[in-house]
Amino acid sequence: MHVIKGTGKTIAEVINVMQKMHKLIILNSIFFITLPLLFLCSFSGCANLQANPVNEKAPSDDSKKVPDTLKEFEENMGEIIEELDKKEEEEDESEMTLEIKTEIKQDETPEESTNETTQEQKQEIKKETTKDKMWESVEEKLESMHKQWNELQPKIVQAGISKEKIDAFSTALNDVTMAANENNKMNTLLGVSNLYSFVADFLGPYDSDIPPDVKMMEHFLRNAKYHAMLENWQAANENMENSKTHWQIVKTQTEKEQEKHANKMEFAIYQMEKVIGESNATLSELKGELALENLKALEESFE
Repeated sequence: MHVIKGTGKTIAEVINVMQKMHKLIILNSIFFITLPLLFLCSFSGCANLQANPVNEKAPSDDSKKVPDTLKEFEENMGEIIEELDKKEEEEDESEMTLEIKTEIKQDETPEESTNETTQEQKQEIKKETTKDKMWESVEEKLESMHKQWNELQPKIVQAGISKEKIDAFSTALNDVTMAANENNKMNTLLGVSNLYSFVADFLGPYDSDIPPDVKMMEHFLRNAKYHAMLENWQAANENMENSKTHWQIVKTQTEKEQEKHANKMEFAIYQMEKVIGESNATLSELKGELALENLKALEESFE
């Protein structure tokens, strides 16, 4: 065995020491190279991570938003009801004017009577024109609703609404359109009221501030009002019972700040149910309108 002079170590031992020193030199080199990079990360890259933390809030899912088309569709429904109710009052006023003119004619000369007859005919023509405009407006809105429904269908299919429900709505919309084409006011009103029950179903898959049961209440309250006006008391009472069932659900979803609206709604339902139970058509229409106004205020308080 060879011993290196002056070291007292063999050649193998010296080689082993040199290998260890070589590894130590490599490790030190790696350390001094990576150390500046670590400092660079802490002051630049890592700082950027802190300055731009990951947004913990998940992005909003647009597929859960109530489609604008559905909102526009419902607006048209409300405008049709408003149009029919408003024009009915104007027609009544026109008829009253004609009756007053007929009574005044008795002591007039033939010439005056002829002039008066001409004025009556003009008034009658004006009344018919007002009625025609009413139905023209209703039919225009229904035409828009058919276009909106065509646009809305794929969206609610994607949202999970069943084919049976979609087919039923299409039939209901067609029924309303046919009633309007025949100028049948009450059937048109009942048909539009029926559409509100479908709106409640369509709102189900979406994140709506308004509980779908509010729309069901509107459907049943309107039905109760219209059937009472027709003196169909059994149907009116059944619709009132259904509206009360949905009211119990809506009431549990109201907040403290909505208490005033909820109390007024409760009282309006009680009053409407009472006069329908008494088979009073005039008061049923009045109390029905009041209940629907209170429901509208309550709906707005949810938004």
